[in-house]
Amino acid sequence: MIGILMGFPMGIALSLALGNFAFVGTGIAIGLPIGIALEEKAKKEGKVRELNESDLILRKKLFRVTLILLTLTVLGLVTFLLFRLS
Repeated sequence: MIGILMGFPMGIALSLALGNFAFVGTGIAIGLPIGIALEEKAKKEGKVRELNESDLILRKKLFRVTLILLTLTVLGLVTFLLFRLS
């Protein structure tokens, strides 16, 4: 995750420099391998622990909340566009 967060601004800067917003995804492609390398390094150093049962339950709850919020956002956007275009 940290690698994507590092790469995303790079993609935005590249897009602004080239004047083409199609290059925003390039930052994610740059950040993903960085994040994977950082995670592997942390695993070797023992800084990453396995998820326990309560972590898994919390992850499922947060996933459901995120999915509901995303669905409501999409529905709100579609509703807005339908009313705006009519």
